Amino acid sequence: MPRTLLNPILLLVVLVLTVASARADLILLKDGRRFEGTILKETASEVLFETRFGELKFARSEISRLEKGLTPAQEFDQRWKGCKSAQDYFALGQWASEKRLRADMRRAMSKVLSFEPDHAGANKALGLVPHDGRWVKPEERERLKEKARSEDMRQRGLVQHDGAWVTLAEKKHLDAGEVYHEGRWLKPGDLERARGFEELDGEWVVAGRAASVQNARAVLEVGGAGGEVAVGTSVLVAGPFDLVFLQGMVDGLERGGQWVTGLMRPEEGKAPAPVHSDRVSALHEFYVFGQDSDPYLRSVDALVGLTDTVPPGWGEAVKKTHGFYFSEPRAISAARCMGRPEACLAGHSFHHRGHILINQHLYDGRLLPPWFDEGFACLFEFRVHNRNQVMCVAGLTTVGTESRTNAKSRHVYVFNQKEFRAGAWRGNLHSGLLAGDTALVGFDRLAQKRFGELGPADVAMSMAIVAWIEQHGDGSVRRFQESLKGSAPRAPQRVQVKAATRQARYDAAFQDAVGMGWRAADKEWRTWFLATGQ
Repeated sequence: MPRTLLNPILLLVVLVLTVASARADLILLKDGRRFEGTILKETASEVLFETRFGELKFARSEISRLEKGLTPAQEFDQRWKGCKSAQDYFALGQWASEKRLRADMRRAMSKVLSFEPDHAGANKALGLVPHDGRWVKPEERERLKEKARSEDMRQRGLVQHDGAWVTLAEKKHLDAGEVYHEGRWLKPGDLERARGFEELDGEWVVAGRAASVQNARAVLEVGGAGGEVAVGTSVLVAGPFDLVFLQGMVDGLERGGQWVTGLMRPEEGKAPAPVHSDRVSALHEFYVFGQDSDPYLRSVDALVGLTDTVPPGWGEAVKKTHGFYFSEPRAISAARCMGRPEACLAGHSFHHRGHILINQHLYDGRLLPPWFDEGFACLFEFRVHNRNQVMCVAGLTTVGTESRTNAKSRHVYVFNQKEFRAGAWRGNLHSGLLAGDTALVGFDRLAQKRFGELGPADVAMSMAIVAWIEQHGDGSVRRFQESLKGSAPRAPQRVQVKAATRQARYDAAFQDAVGMGWRAADKEWRTWFLATGQ
């Protein structure tokens, strides 16, 4: 037979009635023992009695006396009859509250108020609160307070707008959708612009980001081949390719940017390096073009027109190259396939961002030395995808020299285009250092070379020196860069021609970064590199 479940409300009523009807009965036994509890059942021969220890059964012959107590409700009625003053009824109300006789408590407290309408204890027991000399319900007090506040506001000449009190003049602006900002009323959209935002595709974004995206779309339109724009946190990549291809480049550029951010982080407590105003919040823009060079050629003039940091005729010159970049007043890079696989565009962009980031730091118009600039850019690309598809060197033809240790053996140090692009610079440099190859010049010779004079061996050495400086800990590369930047010759000159001035410059830079002069540093980086293996 199925079990019958009690209705929860009915069960609650039963429990309340049980509590309310509980009473204290008394049994005295002939042996002197005394028990308080509740009589559950009586017969002619025995009594079933419930105590706090459980149910007990007593024979009638054992019982000396049996007294039945009052229920709390009966006791309330009995006490009520004896009350004469407000104090009596208040004490009874408190007792009823303790016994959970809520209705009786309210009855007693109401009786108190018939004697003393302002009795604080009774009013509070009934849930009332004071307001303007009266006791009212809390919700009534809030209604009265709001009514008084509204009357006060209206007397001041204010009106409501979306729950707020404003002047008539303010309401007129607010009804028109205007907002108050820094002492003036602005129309919809003007507030966002005043805060440095611009509307882009229906959303408000930082103005510099919006300008970069809009510029990228304009460049694609000038190129005439259409395309997509992939946007990251600090860069965008645009070109006539699908978004998946472009987003892959964005991800790599962002990873490299995080590496550089760590290298160039200022010392604790020191303010960040100042940033050119045109660079604030702007994205670094990277443009990539396929085998059709016409879009690249058509975009060059538009892009070069964004900077005044390049010499006359520079724009025409880069139309004959695989690509170009400049870092001021905004960071721009462009690259085309020009006979290369499309995959090379990623490496080209990574390489350019390395140049851009190291040159933007403390930019003042002066230029970094070619070996450091190129070594950093190549290391940036290598850190991103373990390859070096691009180098700004005179050529990537095979370079090989021999070092004979005896008549029967020789060590050959070889750099070639395929190996270098595959990321083999460490292995080749390691072999060359072991062979004592003469292509690996001393540091001062390297520091004298211009961009057109750098070869693959020079670039590998430069990458190794930058990596060696980096392993000296946080801030070492930044301190080296800042020292070189501060002592750089006037642009467009990059190389300090005077030997004494040049060597003093590098003594200071290496001392700031790694705690030794350039001669000691030239020995130490080689020892470190050989010890680290291939």
